[in-house]
Amino acid sequence: MTTAFKELLYIYGDAICGRKSILPENCDREEIAEKAIEQNILPLVYFNIFGEETNNKYYALVMQSLVNNERRMFFLGKLSKELNAAGIRHCVMKGISLASIYPMPELRISADVDILIDPADEKKVMSFLEERNFVVAEREENAQNFTAKHPKAGLFEIHVKLFDGEFDKYVLKGQFGVKETYDVMTMPDGNSFNILGKNDGLYFAASHMIKHFVKDGLGLRQISDWMLYVEKYRDEVQMDGFNSVIQELGFEKFINAIYSIGNEYFKMNFAPNREYSIQFSIKSDIVLNCVYILNNTAIFGDKSRGGIIKNPSC
Repeated sequence: MTTAFKELLYIYGDAICGRKSILPENCDREEIAEKAIEQNILPLVYFNIFGEETNNKYYALVMQSLVNNERRMFFLGKLSKELNAAGIRHCVMKGISLASIYPMPELRISADVDILIDPADEKKVMSFLEERNFVVAEREENAQNFTAKHPKAGLFEIHVKLFDGEFDKYVLKGQFGVKETYDVMTMPDGNSFNILGKNDGLYFAASHMIKHFVKDGLGLRQISDWMLYVEKYRDEVQMDGFNSVIQELGFEKFINAIYSIGNEYFKMNFAPNREYSIQFSIKSDIVLNCVYILNNTAIFGDKSRGGIIKNPSC
């Protein structure tokens, strides 16, 4: 783990918890910003790194991200209303649905929009999007989503299921899915979207983090999405049932490593006597290995291997 990445961990913890950062005088702010770009979190940490400074290339990148996100949200609001009018059941997932748990939601920016639909509506939605100037690519066999790209709104991923078949079968063992009615999230601009119910959201945030760890490469946003979700909704979700499932799947140590990262680097307070905590016996080497994976966005240390790990206990 490099010095710049370690500094970024502390800064990111401050940013996602609404704290200001006090940086060492000799720290390389540009190197930290470059690490933030690698993790797709520059808007979240920019003001903690540079304060009110506006005359650098990183500020320009943040402003462009904010403009693009505003445009994307406008199109999403319009599209969601039209889907509702057409009687097409749908749910907004991932980054957009999770932004509200951050101190400054507008800075938790996603590169695309993820929407879950009923499998029976797939062809209907494809035609629906094509009629609205989206370029639609058909879903690949066994994939959970197809893509639709708009010249102004950017990339949309339309999911007919939460996960691909192999990951669901071998890693999650069919334990996770949509089991609750959708909740409704109202945005500051008045637009409202369906989102996953709170328990479904808990399982999805955890499984999305696990998927990135096992298959795609884990980043800081998946970590913070999970920790902030647990912090906000711990009194409204069934943590005992969740913990039992995590233990059954063999990810208890991994989840504990994430809690430990929250405590050590983000200055959060995940403690063994709180209702959401699993057996809290984590060794520093496990935490450091997990942080090393974050730094290299790797799959168990080597992203180039790819594929599915059938026995994911770590």
